[in-house]
Amino acid sequence: MQLFIFIMGIIVLVFGIFFGFASGNLTLLLAGFVAGPLLLGIAKIIQILEGLDHKLLRIPYSLDQVWKVIKSSTIYEMESKDFEVHPNVKGNTQFPLVLLDDEYYLKARVFKKYFKEEENEYLFELPKQEPITLQKSYSYYPGVELFDFRDHLYVLLKKINVYPNIEGNKVTLEYFKDERYVS
Repeated sequence: MQLFIFIMGIIVLVFGIFFGFASGNLTLLLAGFVAGPLLLGIAKIIQILEGLDHKLLRIPYSLDQVWKVIKSSTIYEMESKDFEVHPNVKGNTQFPLVLLDDEYYLKARVFKKYFKEEENEYLFELPKQEPITLQKSYSYYPGVELFDFRDHLYVLLKKINVYPNIEGNKVTLEYFKDERYVS
């Protein structure tokens, strides 16, 4: 629905202005200037409300919604003073920091040097931390500690005692200093 209204807004705006100028019809020109942006605004409001709908009603994300969140997540340069950040397939340390249900998730590849896989269990052994075993889920749900999505594994950062400190286009991955934040 939102996409349809957005496309109609573009069409009304472009054709209203074009044919309004071409024919000299002030009514058509005014309709293009008013109705087009109005439809675009309504489409944007629907998009915002769909996001609020999920949060307020605590409706689980659909697979498409999870994909949209991951795809639209900001990509940051990752670094850490506590451990080595494993590079991505392009050889750099840029990864999307995913925020789902007010929790930060990161591709487990960042920690590749520090985890071992045994079927659906992953043992994370970060330097100067107690080993943590997490169960892999094959889909996202609120609070999931480790989930597989489109052949990428995402880990809930607080479960491995890591906090993302965001500074501009860079994220410094740090250990929680205070025990009350660790779950």
